[in-house]
Amino acid sequence: MFLRSLLVLAILGLAHGDPFTSRDELKTVVDNCLAVDPTGVSCCELIEGCGPAGTTEMPGWDVILVTDLSELFKGETAFNADITGWIVEAPNTTDMFYGASAWLSQYMNCGYDASDTTICSGSFSGSERPHDGPPNAWVKCPDGCARPRAKKSLSAGAIVGILVACVFSFIFVVKLRFLDLLWAAEHGHQAVVKVLIAAGADVKKTDNDGRTPLWVAAEHDHEAVVKVLIAAGADKNKTNNVGRTPLWVAACHGHQAVVKVLIAAGADVKKTDNDGRTPLWVAACYGHQAVVKVLIAAGTDKNKVDNVGRTPLWVAAEHGREAVVKVLIAAGADVNKADNVGDSPLWVAVCHRHEAVVKVLIAAGADGKKADNDRFTPMLSLNLSRYITLALLQEGQL
Repeated sequence: MFLRSLLVLAILGLAHGDPFTSRDELKTVVDNCLAVDPTGVSCCELIEGCGPAGTTEMPGWDVILVTDLSELFKGETAFNADITGWIVEAPNTTDMFYGASAWLSQYMNCGYDASDTTICSGSFSGSERPHDGPPNAWVKCPDGCARPRAKKSLSAGAIVGILVACVFSFIFVVKLRFLDLLWAAEHGHQAVVKVLIAAGADVKKTDNDGRTPLWVAAEHDHEAVVKVLIAAGADKNKTNNVGRTPLWVAACHGHQAVVKVLIAAGADVKKTDNDGRTPLWVAACYGHQAVVKVLIAAGTDKNKVDNVGRTPLWVAAEHGREAVVKVLIAAGADVNKADNVGDSPLWVAVCHRHEAVVKVLIAAGADGKKADNDRFTPMLSLNLSRYITLALLQEGQL
């Protein structure tokens, strides 16, 4: 009884998280967070908890035990969660915010440059370079940081020199970036991708996270680029560092057209990530009904469980995805398949007060008297709402 109470409290977001203990653990959760909310502001509620942090959002994470924060948010252009409150003792914070343009436009690294005394009042931890951490060396600018600092007089010649240098720097950066197939694929530049492939660029090249050009093109819904890369021999089932294929990430984001292209090219619809989650599982989780239909038609396993025993129907019920629940049931999904602790789809739908889903499951024959491993039935779930209770009673399930 006591353990069940703690579980429900955690579900309701009342419990506090534990500290992260390693870079790999922290980096994995950060990547998972930013995959569903690129800003990092509110992602833990979307990915069923952020590792040891539970439902605590990123600004409240405890990272004091992590010794390496280098490049943690590198290239995450939309990231801007306020993590200036992180207590950090990591010796390595090199390039922690390199390329994080949204963060760089709103925060100033006072540990590196405290010249703006209006913002950088007080003492801050040192940063050796402008993009380094620690985050508590940064301060949020009230109206953004893209504004003039000290007032200085510049000669006309100096101004012209600066402008010329900026122009040449811009041209240089543009050339470098367009020479990178991974970057061109990620940003949907189909013509550039074709030119680079013709020049011998490697379509199987991966970044530090194990993502290929095909993977990032699928992630960002660039259907035309996906077709070009497949025609050039890209590996349709190459996973990133956490086991996710191009099809998996396309399904996660609900990119129906890209999903169809990948399946037609022979992508494995049953391949799971490191957590045992199939493309169907993640599409069901995020409520992408059209993608769910495509994957079912392609022959994926409707009852494949993840590493903790949750089926696509289970996770759809958990998140209140009524339309997806109906599609899965119509396709023959098992309405009573429980997870590893014995919780059924009906149990979790009741627990989260998804009344419409509860009614659909009951109509499909879900067993309201089926107990979990702690001998709890849906009726005995804590905080059961009045309306769901009435629905169960009316159907004779309690």
